[in-house]
Parts: sequence; C-alpha cells; structure tokens
Amino acid sequence: MTKPLRLEIDLNDRTPDNLVPAHLPDGVTVQPGQQVVAYEPEDQVAAPAVVRCLALGQALLDVNWNAMRDDASSRHIVGHATIGIDVAATQATGLEQTARVFAGLHRSAEADVSRVIDLYERWVKAGPPPLGTSISRWWDARLVELHDAILPAAHETGGQS
Repeated sequence: MTKPLRLEIDLNDRTPDNLVPAHLPDGVTVQPGQQVVAYEPEDQVAAPAVVRCLALGQALLDVNWNAMRDDASSRHIVGHATIGIDVAATQATGLEQTARVFAGLHRSAEADVSRVIDLYERWVKAGPPPLGTSISRWWDARLVELHDAILPAAHETGGQS
C-alpha cells in the first residue's frame, strides 16, 4: 500500500464552497476523487482530503477537518527545497489535538492582525494625501497596501516563475 500524496495548503485559504486550494508542484498530477493528505507546515498539522477538481495548476481539496492531527513528518520550505524534519510524535488526546489546531490558527490570525495594525499606524503617521493628489489613486494605493498586509503570500508568489 502506497502512502497518499501530500499537498501543502494554507489553513486560511478557502473557496466559497469550503474547498482548499493546493498548488501542484511541477510533475505532480492528481485526479478528481483521489485521496491525498493536506498538510500545513507552519502549524504542523495534516488531514486527509479528497481532490474535488483541478484549476489553474491547483487542486481544490475537500479537507476532512474533523480528522486533522499533529503532523509527525512536518515539512518546512527553505527557498525552493523542501526539507523533511522529523517531529517527535505525541500521543495526544482529541482535545489536545484540537487545542493545537486552534493555537496554530490563532498564531496565523494574530500575525495578520499585527500586519494590519502596523499598516494603520503608518497611515495615521502619514496623514491625509498631499494637496493635488488624486484621491482615487491615493485610495487605490492604500487598498493595495491593505491587501498585501492581509494576504502577503499572494503578492510574494505572484512574481515568481
């Protein structure tokens, strides 16, 4: 029996249908209905998932959130290389696992809120737009900054080939 394919996800990234996009590395192919393991290296959790559809180099996964657990074979990304790190597996109860998942989600949300607060403080310090500046362009620039503060990974990966 072969191990199911592992696909990296972001716990905070979901479609309106509650599907989670997972980038497909070069040379990796999946089919709708295929069983995979969705893992989140930042929070070191993993859960079984089913590929529902494929779109634009991504697999949209239906993740079994109730089966999420600590990921004993957590992977960390360094540059373009994936390095496997053995993490001591613990025999945690369901309640402990749930607490760890929520703690990971909290850390991720806390980082988002911190970036938005820092942006707000910069805006207050900068004051209103200079006279003669187009309000529309000034506001558009602020919206781009806000978007990048909330979803920094989307902007960082957009320029990479």
